[in-house]
Amino acid sequence: MNYFGRECVFTAALLAGTALSSATIAATIDWATVVNNGDTMPGSTAKFNSYNQPSINNACTVVFRARSKGPSQPIRGIYSRSGCNPARELVRLKAVGNLVPQPNNTGATFNEFPAFPRIDLASGMVATRGQSEPVYRYMLPDGTETRTGTSGIYAKPFGAMITGASQLGAVAGFEKFEVPGTLPGTRFDQFPGAPSATSRTAIAFKGNYTEGVESRTGVFYRNISAGGGAAPVQLVANSQTLIPGESTVFGSTAPPSAANDKMVFWVSTMKKLQPRAASTKQR
Repeated sequence: MNYFGRECVFTAALLAGTALSSATIAATIDWATVVNNGDTMPGSTAKFNSYNQPSINNACTVVFRARSKGPSQPIRGIYSRSGCNPARELVRLKAVGNLVPQPNNTGATFNEFPAFPRIDLASGMVATRGQSEPVYRYMLPDGTETRTGTSGIYAKPFGAMITGASQLGAVAGFEKFEVPGTLPGTRFDQFPGAPSATSRTAIAFKGNYTEGVESRTGVFYRNISAGGGAAPVQLVANSQTLIPGESTVFGSTAPPSAANDKMVFWVSTMKKLQPRAASTKQR
């Protein structure tokens, strides 16, 4: 179980079987404070002040988005700590002002983390969404300089955090980031919501993009270590994909959740469908 409040992040370990009365369950829960407003934020002298939803894996590692209190610009970032052994050190994974991982030839830094992070069920891999200054400067065919890349999905499968998905799909050399199932060189416009981490090296996410003059959306995944890190984004479903067993296409989707090579996501359409479970996809 995982419980969350504005002032603290808690974990609760259920020590007995699940087929118990509510009174028995209440007596078998051990509580641990992962972090609260009395803790100092790593790399700072400021105290934690507020939090978003945390995420936890099988090893009881908790990741969460948090910020300090003003009146000056608050510190904002993504942090981690053991939920079963809170005596362990709090870790700052990334914070506003930190350098964005490569590709980054402008020295761009993060300016916000708009969504809560998620952690892989079976490993310590974390995925989070980040906003930044433009990360890449390049020349257009007409000889003019442009800059791009203010949003991306960043993951920490091992070692340092890396770029898992980016808006650089239109830039030569970064075809792995382009939108699959569309014209070559089509880039993502935005990555709404929180991405998901699964299977140690895979991220699952929602992506918005433009095809011609039409706004599109879909859910995608990418194995960020396959092919030496060169594996491209893969399409699961977009707004032109037929819903299995139906004659209508997927409409708007919510950001997916993923575990053990499986993905689930919510979808809305303009057509009434036969009752069924939420849409799922196995990679």
